[in-house]
Amino acid sequence: MFFLKKEMFSNKINLLNFLEMNTVKKLYRSRFNRIIGGVCYGFADYMNLDPTIVRVGWILFTALGGAGLLAYLICWIVIPESPHGF
Repeated sequence: MFFLKKEMFSNKINLLNFLEMNTVKKLYRSRFNRIIGGVCYGFADYMNLDPTIVRVGWILFTALGGAGLLAYLICWIVIPESPHGF
């Protein structure tokens, strides 16, 4: 069981940091920041990376073995679109 102490939240900054650390981050496709399906931007946002790095990596993954295209299509189908529109 997890117990909270009142002293932990002596100011609002501590409370905001606690809430931010304990939120579950979910993987979504982007609705607006997309080139094809928003998959690369969704991965970049999830991993806190630049979307260009993820896109270049995905292109290399596709060019080197061809499995990147199939993986992208599967992710496009499986990963839901963002409900809050990023």
